[in-house]
Amino acid sequence: MRNYFLFFFLLLFFNSCQKDAKNNIDTSIIEVDFMMYRFEQDFYENKGENLEVLKENNDTTGAFENKPRIKSSKLIVPLLNVAGLLLLLLAVYFNWDKVDSTKPNSQPLLLIMSPENAAQESWLEQSSVTYLDQIFKYADITKLKQIENKPEHQNREQYINNQWKISPDLQVVTTHVFQNEDLYTVELILTNKQQEKQIQSFNNQNLALAIKSASEWIAKRMDASINLDKINTLIPQNSYVVELYMRGLSSLAKGEIDKAGHFLQICMDESPEFYLARLEMAKVYSAQGNTEKSLSLLDTLTKTIIFPQIEIEIATIRGDVFDTQGKYSEAKDLYLSVLEKFKGQSMSQLNDIRYNLSYTYTVLSEYENALVQLKELEVETNQLEDFESVSYTHLRAHETDSYL
Repeated sequence: MRNYFLFFFLLLFFNSCQKDAKNNIDTSIIEVDFMMYRFEQDFYENKGENLEVLKENNDTTGAFENKPRIKSSKLIVPLLNVAGLLLLLLAVYFNWDKVDSTKPNSQPLLLIMSPENAAQESWLEQSSVTYLDQIFKYADITKLKQIENKPEHQNREQYINNQWKISPDLQVVTTHVFQNEDLYTVELILTNKQQEKQIQSFNNQNLALAIKSASEWIAKRMDASINLDKINTLIPQNSYVVELYMRGLSSLAKGEIDKAGHFLQICMDESPEFYLARLEMAKVYSAQGNTEKSLSLLDTLTKTIIFPQIEIEIATIRGDVFDTQGKYSEAKDLYLSVLEKFKGQSMSQLNDIRYNLSYTYTVLSEYENALVQLKELEVETNQLEDFESVSYTHLRAHETDSYL
């Protein structure tokens, strides 16, 4: 955008210079014509006797005493206009980033991960990253990157360094969550591109309070004016409910679907108003092939007043169910209705909707529409690394089938 802005003002500058040059040339031609007229008049009337006098007058006082002349101050005005235009151009150009950074929809970028050498079998380590991701996503506090989306040929360090090149404002939070007897500990290390680190630790016998304190600390580091009420609504007060939920998340990540369903069902029984548990249970039902139960549970959620981010997540799960059922037209209509409802809003979850829509378009052989959605993703994210490989594979496979 700044390049277009610069081009526009340069165009105005050259246009102004062209007009000034044209005015000067036109003025010079008028002066020469008038001078020739005076000399010719003297030659025919006075036989050239006054030529020397005219020449001397022209050299000293000028030959245009009786002709209105352009004042020198008027010649300075265009120059001042050009100088002012250049100063305005330079001021806007060098402060463009500051103006652009004040957009109301701009959000900080966050990547949450557990230590690479952490015991992956620990349900606390596995589920804490997932739960924190959900909190920041659904509360719409930050845009998120996920370490699981890194390309296979890159290690963690390479991936994060590449992300810092693309998004210098990216903040990386490393979490270490463990239990020592009855005490839960959440250790956090926040690192920016300059390798400046902030370290904090929270201890509490109540797992919910430890997670809440950690979430609020991260949120304040990202944006001091953030409203923390949304975080509170996403974390139940009951430590047992949070433990059940996080155990369910861990089992789901491991592919232990039935075990995840067991934990989440107890969690729902203990805290029916905790809608994140119902959201994850709908995913369990879908994975078990029980699509009717999944849709029914999602219907109960849509009747609840919740965040727009939750509404988009419900649509994502419902669309996945439609895809599983082979109802691709219904999935397409659902995705399009969500994009229309939240048109013009900057929410990272809409990227997931666009990706799913591109896949649905591909299955329906609407390849051009699929590519349009991928282009929109490229505009929104400045890169397609999280989506591109899978989408490209699907598109090429279906295009190949269409030509055969």
